[in-house]
Amino acid sequence: MGGPAPFPGRLNSVTDTFTDQPATPAPEALPTETPAQRWGRRLAILALLALAVGVLAWGTRSTVSGDSGSKDQIVVTQFPVPDALALRQTEVGADLLEGYDGRIVINGISIPENEMEGVVPPTSAEAVRGKKAPALRPNNRRHVFFAPGPGKVIKKLPQGRVVITVNYFRDGQPTVGRGAVTWTITAN
Repeated sequence: MGGPAPFPGRLNSVTDTFTDQPATPAPEALPTETPAQRWGRRLAILALLALAVGVLAWGTRSTVSGDSGSKDQIVVTQFPVPDALALRQTEVGADLLEGYDGRIVINGISIPENEMEGVVPPTSAEAVRGKKAPALRPNNRRHVFFAPGPGKVIKKLPQGRVVITVNYFRDGQPTVGRGAVTWTITAN
């Protein structure tokens, strides 16, 4: 039973042949992580992700509800903010505290209420519903904005320095709680 001795080499799995080359040694095993190291790495990644989400949330919040520039307590936000650069078609105005209404003046030109944003046509069901005299802006009195455009007193904001004034008063009582806030922007 003296068959041939087994081949001293190794089997090449691609060609199914034996080779005289000894098998290459396996690479040294990498040091294994201990459970404490593994959890430490996971916690560090989690902390970095939480920090990134926090920075993103803070940046979004400060962009959306940033300083309006007004020291007036009735004016919640101004848009564009004072000293901003804006396009000539930019909507301008301010949000006021609940219970206040206002009118806009741009470079000395008073904007009629029927050209302000949020106007409801006087003949619409929404404007006439339960009112003796239809209101032009029944649902957004505190949102005092104007967007220049065709057919309006201002088609485009004038190029250069633009002075915006919002005159405010108690809603439905133009002589009570009056005040004004004025700021400038630069229109391109």
